[in-house]
Amino acid sequence: MKKITFTLLIAFISMFTSCEFHQSVNKDFTTGASSRGDGLSCDDVLIQINGIKENRNEFSFGEEVVLVFNNIEGLTAENNLKYPGLSMFIIEDNGDTLIAENDLLSSIENGTDLSPLQLQANFRAVMPHQNNEQYKTVIKIWDKKGDGTFSYELPFIITPDKLLEFNSSGISYVNIYLWNNTKKVPVTKEEIDRNDEIILLFNGVEGLTETDQIVYPRLSLQLIDQNGKEILSSENLFNEIEESGIKKENLANQIPITITFNNGIIVNPVKITAILSDSNSDKKLEVTGNLTIK
Repeated sequence: MKKITFTLLIAFISMFTSCEFHQSVNKDFTTGASSRGDGLSCDDVLIQINGIKENRNEFSFGEEVVLVFNNIEGLTAENNLKYPGLSMFIIEDNGDTLIAENDLLSSIENGTDLSPLQLQANFRAVMPHQNNEQYKTVIKIWDKKGDGTFSYELPFIITPDKLLEFNSSGISYVNIYLWNNTKKVPVTKEEIDRNDEIILLFNGVEGLTETDQIVYPRLSLQLIDQNGKEILSSENLFNEIEESGIKKENLANQIPITITFNNGIIVNPVKITAILSDSNSDKKLEVTGNLTIK
């Protein structure tokens, strides 16, 4: 099983209607989602992306996906309380299970009297996507006091971060994205609050020339506003290890670059350029993007 770090709580996706009691089978031809109710039903399943209701199964890297099951019915009631269970698995197209949650509602030990009953959850789309990986979410809702079940499957893919552009020559990577360290969320929109601390993260970098498992990277960073004013500039953020180098595995884990903004006048947009290069070859990886600083 692969070990992948990313924030994920629960996932169920798409929208479908006319779920009925006893047995029902539904297919959403827009997203490819399918569902089957056996004793349990729902009015619909909604998906919100970054707070907006949508119906798609392609998520841009870093997007927040919130999924809502509306009006789950058919659960056995005991003293007006119901006891739903919910499991969630995310499976890559090669068969690897990335996420396995056997019961995301285990904390509801004393049942719930909510009516209508709505189940919702969220995850951030930060799965690997450089090799056109495909994923499948498998959901099961069941009655802990009865036999009713409701199952749901959704195929989905992750598309690259649209804020940044990449140009690589000999250097590979798993993910590169901007992280808002103040709000603790990936940056998915061009607009940035100047008071927020932003981190440019490189994950899974490989390809630099090795000498006894030591590599010698250089990393430059430049931020220039619309008028050509230099907001931030560094020729080599790795100047402390320029001669000694760094272990290959340390570089492959994660490279964070912290970016902060002062209170001076900035004419938007601001162009960010980061270049990771190899001191012992002509290999390099260039990252560029435009930001609006408010």
